[in-house]
Amino acid sequence: MDLRKIIDKKDEESRSSIYKVRKSANDEASQIGAFADIKNAKALADSKKDDGYKVYDEKGNHQPGGPLDPSFC
Repeated sequence: MDLRKIIDKKDEESRSSIYKVRKSANDEASQIGAFADIKNAKALADSKKDDGYKVYDEKGNHQPGGPLDPSFC
């Protein structure tokens, strides 16, 4: 597989993902937002981090980092 196809596939995956702000991946009742743009999800989660909110992708994987975190993308 060539590099262009890999990049195109990653771009497509990132455009179609929804990032959910919840206390845990399986706690639907705690969800306070869902965003197509991970930066928006991380900003909300960061503002609520003291309450235990984090960002999870559609597969339930935690997406660490936020605007105040040095690892923020």
